[in-house]
Amino acid sequence: LKAAVWNCLARNARTDELDRLDNLLENAREYYQDHPEEAEQMIGRFAVPTVANAEAAAWTATVRVLLNLDEFITRE
Repeated sequence: LKAAVWNCLARNARTDELDRLDNLLENAREYYQDHPEEAEQMIGRFAVPTVANAEAAAWTATVRVLLNLDEFITRE
């Protein structure tokens, strides 16, 4: 998660941000483990044989949050 924030926002993550992202990732893992069809749909043709679809979908959902932040979209 620290690397994701660094790569998306070019800064270190604050503790509260990491806590929220970690919570989101855990919730997404639980959700996609319980809904494998949706995990497969989320990953689509980008599935990686060595990574479970639920795990890949959870990370995708979490990182999408970073990619949709105004701080990512707008550089000052």
